[in-house]
Amino acid sequence: MASFEMRVFPRAPKEVDIAIVGMTCASCVNSIEKSLKGVTGVLAVSVALTTGRGRFGYNPEVISPEQIAEEISDMGFDATVIGEHQLPDMGRTEEMADLTITGMTCSSCVHTIECGLADMPGMLAASVALSTSKGHFRYDPTKTNIRKIMEAIEDMGFGASLPSKKTFDPQKEHGEAIRKWFHSFLWSLIFGGPCMAIMMVFMSRHSHGLHDPDLIPGLSLENLLLFLTSTPVLIFGGRMFFVNAWKALKHHSANMDVLIALATSISYVYSLTMVVIAMSLRLKSPMVFFDTPPMLLMFVSLGRWLEHKAKIKTSEALAKLRSLQATEAILCTIDLDNTVTSEKSIDIDLVQKYDILKVLPATKIPVDGVIIDGASRVDESLITGEAMPVPKTRGSIVIGGSVNQTGVLLIRATHVGQDTALSQIARLVEEAQTNKAPIQKYADKIAGFFVPMIITVSMITVVSWIIVGYVMPDAIPASMAGDHGTFITGRHGHATGSSKSFTLAERIWAAEHNQTVSSEVHEHEEHSTLMHPSDEQIFEFAFRCALSVLAIACPCALGLATPTAVMVGTGVGALNGILIKGGEPLETMRKIKCLVFDKTGTLTNGRPEMTTVCLFVEQSLCSIGRFLAIAGTAEANSEHPIAMAITKFVKETLQIAAFGKCWNFVATPGYGLRCKVSGVESLADAYEARDRVSNGMVSPSSPSKVVIDREPLSRSVSPVSLPGSQSGSPPTYDVLIGNRDWMRQHNIDVPIDVDQKMLDQEKKGQTAVLIALNGILTGMLAVSDLVKPEARLAVHTLQRMGLDVLLLTGDNRQTAKAIAQEVGISNKKVYAEVLPSQKADVIRRLQKKTIKVAMVGDGINDSPALAQADVGIAIGSGTDVAVEAAQIVLIRNDLLDVIAALLLSRMTVRRIRLNFLFAIVYNIIGIPVAAGALRPWGIVIDPWMGAAAMALSSVSVVTSSLLLKRFRKPGKMKLETAEYLNGLDHKAAVVDDQDVNADSIGSDSETETVVYDAKDPLTRLRMMTNNRKRNVDHEYRSVLGGVSLA
Repeated sequence: MASFEMRVFPRAPKEVDIAIVGMTCASCVNSIEKSLKGVTGVLAVSVALTTGRGRFGYNPEVISPEQIAEEISDMGFDATVIGEHQLPDMGRTEEMADLTITGMTCSSCVHTIECGLADMPGMLAASVALSTSKGHFRYDPTKTNIRKIMEAIEDMGFGASLPSKKTFDPQKEHGEAIRKWFHSFLWSLIFGGPCMAIMMVFMSRHSHGLHDPDLIPGLSLENLLLFLTSTPVLIFGGRMFFVNAWKALKHHSANMDVLIALATSISYVYSLTMVVIAMSLRLKSPMVFFDTPPMLLMFVSLGRWLEHKAKIKTSEALAKLRSLQATEAILCTIDLDNTVTSEKSIDIDLVQKYDILKVLPATKIPVDGVIIDGASRVDESLITGEAMPVPKTRGSIVIGGSVNQTGVLLIRATHVGQDTALSQIARLVEEAQTNKAPIQKYADKIAGFFVPMIITVSMITVVSWIIVGYVMPDAIPASMAGDHGTFITGRHGHATGSSKSFTLAERIWAAEHNQTVSSEVHEHEEHSTLMHPSDEQIFEFAFRCALSVLAIACPCALGLATPTAVMVGTGVGALNGILIKGGEPLETMRKIKCLVFDKTGTLTNGRPEMTTVCLFVEQSLCSIGRFLAIAGTAEANSEHPIAMAITKFVKETLQIAAFGKCWNFVATPGYGLRCKVSGVESLADAYEARDRVSNGMVSPSSPSKVVIDREPLSRSVSPVSLPGSQSGSPPTYDVLIGNRDWMRQHNIDVPIDVDQKMLDQEKKGQTAVLIALNGILTGMLAVSDLVKPEARLAVHTLQRMGLDVLLLTGDNRQTAKAIAQEVGISNKKVYAEVLPSQKADVIRRLQKKTIKVAMVGDGINDSPALAQADVGIAIGSGTDVAVEAAQIVLIRNDLLDVIAALLLSRMTVRRIRLNFLFAIVYNIIGIPVAAGALRPWGIVIDPWMGAAAMALSSVSVVTSSLLLKRFRKPGKMKLETAEYLNGLDHKAAVVDDQDVNADSIGSDSETETVVYDAKDPLTRLRMMTNNRKRNVDHEYRSVLGGVSLA
């Protein structure tokens, strides 16, 4: 194989996902992880039993993914490489791709392709193999892409395509396992059912004193039938157990299959040996355990079948996420007018960043992008949780996997491949289900020595009961063995009347020499057995208890207790918009005692919005419409966040697309701006004609009220001062917008009442700016980063759940306290004016109080604190750095999801503990019972009973974990308790008392505090509605001078 190498780069560590089939319990996981950690080149190992996959970090210069898979296959498991990816390396610009190349006939074709690609810009290395018709390419994605490489190969006269992808489908893999275990169970049932029937028939006959003679010496009808039913089961039904057990033992490990193989093989070999010896010595047919293999395998294979059927449900969330991914995209070329000049359908893997894609109605959006042309409504419910379709127009961001509903869209791809939001969400869920919770690590350690311990206990059980049987013969009465139907007594089920007992050696010698050891024995020669009845009884009982120990012991329940619960919990969280990165944060979240919120973008919307408009002159001198038009025209030339909030509000309120004329614009940082404005009359007149102004006007951009105050100053303003009142040419305004100091610098006096209005707004955490027109102080605008509607409810609920809620922000103390008061956080729990580097120190100091701390943030400045906290929670709309640093990501930007994450964590950990408790108690109680600990009370179990209990334990654990799917995120109505609603009404009453002029309101206008009865939802809703009506009536009466709406 010829090749060329343009440059040699040190290859960064990579990760590979490998599907592993054949793992049955935590011992298998422990065995794989232990073995792979010792392989040269393997850097990290994480194997998940429930997902049937492993993630391995490796050095590509030392070992390949195929070699790792081969190492796993050598251990007895089926391993398939399903995907590999580069570990994050911000400094690298290199990608690799494999292509299937057709049309090559000889080595010259290989040389043609490699040399032809050598001159391609961005190509780093190419290697083509004639024997496999494959090519491996490394390239710089900033200069070329895989599509251009394919086109170059096709231009040379060859065919190029992406190789068929090896995808790991948990549903398919579990389906294959279900099929195999069902066939195993079917074989066991076909012969195990008759085996059980035969055993019950003979038990019934023996209980009535009926005993059949041997068919031939040493072989009874019962043993013959049991032999015929157990042999096929062992060969066909037990094949999977024996193959897996042999592979495990070859690598010096032991798992559940080893226990099953030991129990069935020992019972079968022991039984067969005893019968053969008895037949060769022409003795009485002995007691055997031919019934154990078919019945044990029947119940175990049934358990495995049901277990895998239950497991398939644990991966439904991930399967649903994968199903959202589009498989094809329509690639377009466009002209300067965004008119499509050509289009073709391509595989989704060939889409590159900045490609122009066409999205038809009722199809999936292929990748993340931004709309460059078209308008539509997009269903994003399965990704963001938004129930209603979202309107999308030019400039809107669209998410790959969401469904375009109505219009045709042209989008520019911004994130492709593994960088799309859907891929990242799926990857986070996969990592969460692969990563192990701390409690799972203890279970894996237990599983490591569980099987050897059980084998040891089984051996101890045999020896102990043999000793007990000879030291205390009465401890094992004849009835214990007789109920199985084997002949250990005389013809009528009673012990023979021999006056002397003989040893086993004496009986074997006598049989070999065809002699009798006494006349009494000769008299009862036809009833001779291989052992003395008491000996046979002891050995039979000892072996039965040992087999029961092997059959009942279950490391599977311990191994499945945590991963199944974590898998279901993280899947349920993902479907509810909560991405939890593994079992550790899921387990830690329930221990949180202190929750720290960032302010900007977390408790607030993260963008300034208009809250108050104050006009200080008479309406006849300057109308509210003209005032807003002038302010918007001036601020449109500024990029300050406050200016953007003002222009946005003015555009939406006046319903305009463009402003007037502005010139001589000068902005002074920290103070304000100065300019000249004209051409605003038409904007103001159109607005006033619609007569949209009223006290309490609602901004279209926000659910919050924008208060418009038109109370003139106490001193009069001359009508000739404002050119807007004059006729003639369009007036020009000298505009000043800024703070107090800016006004004073331009010799504009700020009266005490105006200064007080500004202080009132600043106490609420708002930023107030003054506006002067032609040297006259005309009005004030207040802008604020509004608190999210659900913030107060979230804080109240968390406090009611017993958490200490704090506010941590870099903003000034006055603003921080205002926001804290609005959401219900005590001023004593506010950390303000904290630098980003100091935020982590605050978290560290809280942790020193031996409490678990969670941090909720969204910005780059929050990432150190998110990483330092025991659990970092990032808002999904936040920066990539914050999302990367956090352990939990809230996709829907809803603070109520913090409560949902906490409740889900508590529910999941409670389920894990319940699973562990069941698994531990089951083994602690089951193993001693199987060993015969309750024999003094007449309680002894057979091996098949132990197998049934073992199978039931595994199925029970998985089923218990599936109950987590009943989790429902609490809604707003459920969280709004009577206490919370009463607090809101009390706060509203206080605000009304402060804001309403008492002279304009009658004595009957006092606000009433309503107490809601939470026990009756209908009554509560009716009272809420009536109270809201009273509040509206109260507000209008305050404006209209006491005139009631009624």
